[in-house]
Amino acid sequence: MQIRTRLTTRFSLIVTIILVLFSIAIYLISSANREDTYYKVLKSMALTEAKLYSKDVKEVDTNLLRIFDETRVSPFNSIEIIAVFDETGKLVYQTPMGKRPPVFADELIPQIKDHKEIRFKKNNNQTVWEYFEGNSEKLFVFINGYDEMGFDKLHFLAWVLVICCIIAIVVTFISGYFYPVHLLSPIKYIVELTEEITATSLDLRLPVGKNKDELDRLAITFNNMLQRLEESFEMKRDFISNASHELRTPLGVMMVQIEVALLSNRTPEEYKKTLASLLEDIKNLRGMMNSLLELTEANMQPGSLKLKPIYIDELLWQAKTDFVNQHRDFTVNENYSKLPEDHDKLLIQGNELLKIAFINIMNNGCKYSTDNTVEVSVESVDHEVSVIFKDKGIGIPAGDLKNVFHPFYRGSNAKAFPGNGLGLALSMKIIELHKGQLKIESKVDDYTTVTIILPKGKS
Repeated sequence: MQIRTRLTTRFSLIVTIILVLFSIAIYLISSANREDTYYKVLKSMALTEAKLYSKDVKEVDTNLLRIFDETRVSPFNSIEIIAVFDETGKLVYQTPMGKRPPVFADELIPQIKDHKEIRFKKNNNQTVWEYFEGNSEKLFVFINGYDEMGFDKLHFLAWVLVICCIIAIVVTFISGYFYPVHLLSPIKYIVELTEEITATSLDLRLPVGKNKDELDRLAITFNNMLQRLEESFEMKRDFISNASHELRTPLGVMMVQIEVALLSNRTPEEYKKTLASLLEDIKNLRGMMNSLLELTEANMQPGSLKLKPIYIDELLWQAKTDFVNQHRDFTVNENYSKLPEDHDKLLIQGNELLKIAFINIMNNGCKYSTDNTVEVSVESVDHEVSVIFKDKGIGIPAGDLKNVFHPFYRGSNAKAFPGNGLGLALSMKIIELHKGQLKIESKVDDYTTVTIILPKGKS
């Protein structure tokens, strides 16, 4: 079933239920009001009847009162019987005469004395007993009637409500069938535009209106998804391009060395030298592949990265130990002068990937410094922990600073040093996954300072 049909059906059903309940409520309220109004009419007539019959009004006798009652009752055809009883319960007056007087007067009169009034209804007839206490006598008045005019109005109201409900439901269904065309037109436009987006046109974006409604939020969410997909495709294209370029060079060098070695007989020393060179190239290739795998792992979504409470100084010590064991000719000096007294101020929510970032930055600091040494310090300020790596070496040209975080990019003055340009890109990605920052300050032929800022965590 299409959305248009579902909207029309559900909207019409809801409006129908509301109209029916509203009509029933109007009818019930009108019915209750009619009944209460007619009781008040009967009560007024009963008291009037008692006053006119009583000895307090000497100008009206029984015959004149009967003529007045019959004349008044007949046109309306609603009052069926009026009866007056004296204080002893004896029937002293009744109109019209042909009607049967109430036989239960003896049972109700004692109750009327206590309550002054009794009301009840049988079928559609309403009855009122009233107690009248005049100056010269006490009377009980019985009056019974059928509210013909009130029921006629009530029946007319019922028909009006039924007809109006039917008309309203038909109008609602028709309008509900055509209105969704206008309502769903933005969705139709989004679908048509989405069908034009392919792997080669991920730069297309859905237009976002100014209403900030659900459709605008849908367009924004879809555009964000397209942005992530485009970045993912670009990253894959760049990865394939850069990786193929970086892998082609060492593989070509290795192939040339092997071909040269096979051209003629060589001494064992020359073969050993060739194998040693090949071994070094293979180690470099393995290091590059490991970095590529680590970069791929770091490109996972932040939500899938499992974090746990880690003391930054302890993780830094582990990274230093691993790094120094692998590179005996490099030196890492630790500066503890700015460590806080409270060890918990060094607690963060982190992952073991941070150790890879630390090792990469230590490696760059030692490799590009004149004395193969990097100094590491830790600071704790407010809600952040900073790890600072500082070396004295070749520095980074100002024009290269904005590109050093791109995979396989190397500074213009770093070509003479071994490397593949993946270390800083990998480190930056790891820090971003930890919602931190990585900043670099450098001066050519003087120094380079790398600062990692991470938010503090809770134990």
